[in-house]
Amino acid sequence: MAHSGSSPRLIPGATVKDSDPTHVIRPGLLVVFMGIILLVVALAMSAWQASLVESNQRDRLLIQVVEVANALHWRRVDSLTFSADDLGTPIFESMRGTRPLEPIFHSPP
Repeated sequence: MAHSGSSPRLIPGATVKDSDPTHVIRPGLLVVFMGIILLVVALAMSAWQASLVESNQRDRLLIQVVEVANALHWRRVDSLTFSADDLGTPIFESMRGTRPLEPIFHSPP
């Protein structure tokens, strides 16, 4: 029986799948795909780590802000007008840093 021109040419010991060029994965192409996958995973991990760091920094900042806010004596701060008239007043000078901060903080129990 004669072979027609449309049938695949078989290599001895190989199957049709092995000799079909559509099923062959080139090693260079495999390396490129693996590199792309590695790059995508690395970028995703970097973004995840950055979001964790940012979240931790925000949490620490919030804790510090709450501690400072709780330590301030708000009645004395409310007395400020935030104008030039506040210059020289003890509360303004202590907030400005030219005097110790004790006057604007609650006294310890």
